[in-house]
Order: sequence, then structure tokens, then C-alpha cells
Amino acid sequence: MTWSSPLHDPCAGCGFSSAAHAPHDIHHGLRTLAQLASFVFGEAGADASGLVAVALHDLRDVVHQACRVLGEEPVASGPAVPLDEQVTRSVEAVTRLCGDSPQGSAAQIGCDTVHHFWHWFAAVADQRHADGDVVDESGHVVQVSASDGGLPKVPVLQGQIDRSGLAGDRQRTVRHHGRPWQALCLWSADVIDQLVVEGHSIAPGSAGENLTLTGVDWTQMRHGLHVRIGEVHARLSVAAIPCAQNRRWFADGNESRIDHRIHPGWARWYATVITGGTINAGDEVSIRSD
Repeated sequence: MTWSSPLHDPCAGCGFSSAAHAPHDIHHGLRTLAQLASFVFGEAGADASGLVAVALHDLRDVVHQACRVLGEEPVASGPAVPLDEQVTRSVEAVTRLCGDSPQGSAAQIGCDTVHHFWHWFAAVADQRHADGDVVDESGHVVQVSASDGGLPKVPVLQGQIDRSGLAGDRQRTVRHHGRPWQALCLWSADVIDQLVVEGHSIAPGSAGENLTLTGVDWTQMRHGLHVRIGEVHARLSVAAIPCAQNRRWFADGNESRIDHRIHPGWARWYATVITGGTINAGDEVSIRSD
């Protein structure tokens, strides 16, 4: 069996670009696919006109094909195994077969597998908009922030954005950071203000966001929304899970105060960059579902 992918690269539909994926990005991208699928498809619920089921069937076929091309029969198949479990267990097998630093055909298969998932994630987000679940928010950039690793990030005069994120910004560890779908981290100055009222010593840039925005209803944030700031175009990917490095900003030492799974509407959001450009404090921001 040979491997083939019908998707374009770079992809205008979901913003995926294999050129932005180093071997460790492919590996960590594969490792997180099942978790991301659970988040994105669970968030969409029944709103996506049955498209989630279509997506899961297609993704099951993709990861089963990947297993076979890589030399192993799918570990879970047949009507007795729930569809989402078939996808999850086969993705785990593809991750193992591609290895920690996939090269050659394994890199292509791993990269295309990641692409298929993100393509469906975008399609489901677009279907939510088509079904009438519309988001149309606008605001402004309060602060652009970067650091050479670690927290807090500090203000910069101007942000140069490309597919890898904000120029001059770096993560101390790439185990849980730095994927192309984590190119930018966005948060709300209005949420920060509410946290300060609660007694937490947090400020723009403290939690590691690159772009601090105001005027946007943060409870409306979800996967797949289009963020436009001047010539920059990005799409929200997933809510950022707070790590222990953020514990210091909270009066009770509990960083889960900004965990989307516990407190929806309070979390930072990651974004994939589709078109780069320059961002300054004061720039207008549009966040829409189309």
C-alpha cells in the first residue's frame, strides 16, 4: 500500500503548512491529536449538522491507511469498537510508528495525518458558522509581548508576525509549546482586569500571551475563529492549558482559575498564523466566525 494525500500544502482551508513542521513538531502534533479532536468536536456538539461524524469516519480511514503503510494493521477496527476509540488508538499507533523524530516517508505520513485532523477541525468550525452560530467581535490590541523564554513576557514596540509566531519570542521548553498551532497566544485585558479585582497579581504579558486585547467578549472565543489585525490573519486553535509557571500570579496559587475546562471564558487562546504582518499596540482587532 502506498501513501497519498488529497490535501493542498500549504492549505488555504485550514492554514496548515508542512514547511512549518520540524520533526519534533510532527511527533508532538501526532501525540496531541486525540486530545485536540475530543476538545474541538466536543465543543462543536450537535451544532455542526452531523459533520463531526463524517469527520470521524474520514479520520478513521486516514489513520488506518497510515498504519498499514507504516507496516502495521490498525489496532482497533470493526463495528464493535466505537468510532472515536478507533481513531484514538490508531493515532497512538501512528505516533509510535513514526517515532520521536520522523524522517522521510514517516515524516510525510505523520505530517499529512496531522494535516487531515486540522483540516476537519477547520471544516467543523466553518459549519458552525454556516448553521447560524455566528461570532462577530471587535476590539483593540492593548499590548504586544515577547520574552527570550519564561514569564512574564514584556511589551515590545512592534510585533513582526509570521507562521512561526512573534519574532523575538521564545519558549523555554518546546515539549508543550511552540507547535505551529501555538504560534500566537492571545488573551483579554478585560479578563485580566477582572482577575485583579479578585485579588490576583496578574498583568498583561504575565501569563505568557503575545497579544493582549480589549473590547472583545472573551466568552465567545472558540476553535476556528478568524483573527484579523491589519494584514495579519490567524485562526484560534485551542484554549491554552495553564502550567505551574503561572501559579505565582494567583493569590491562592491555583492556576486552574484560567483553565478553560474548569472556567470557560477565562482562558488564553492559541492561534495558527495564516498570513503574517506587523502588529502594534492600538491596532484594531476583528474576531469572526467567517
